[in-house]
Amino acid sequence: MNSKNIQVEVFQEAAAALKSQRYWDHSSVDDQIEFLNALSDVAREVAYQMDKYNVLQPEAVKAFRDAATEPLGPSFQKDTAELLLMGSLDNSVQKLYKDIREEPNETDK
Repeated sequence: MNSKNIQVEVFQEAAAALKSQRYWDHSSVDDQIEFLNALSDVAREVAYQMDKYNVLQPEAVKAFRDAATEPLGPSFQKDTAELLLMGSLDNSVQKLYKDIREEPNETDK
């Protein structure tokens, strides 16, 4: 019996579903935040697997972290794929929240 590992099937199904909706327009900031938060859930699991199998070269991860213009996490946190992906996603979401707070209200116009 040659059955696929359930994780292989799930990742393949998720990839196909995401690919089929690749060009979906998340035009509002709220939609972008909702999408990035959902993406974070998937990215965390992908990052876990990347770290488990040492997919990223440690030097490359360190270089990315050093080059980042915003902190990706606490300085004592180990350089990992999870740190890169989740730190970058979190920074993007926080920027969108900041943009919302700085947008003038309709009543202010």
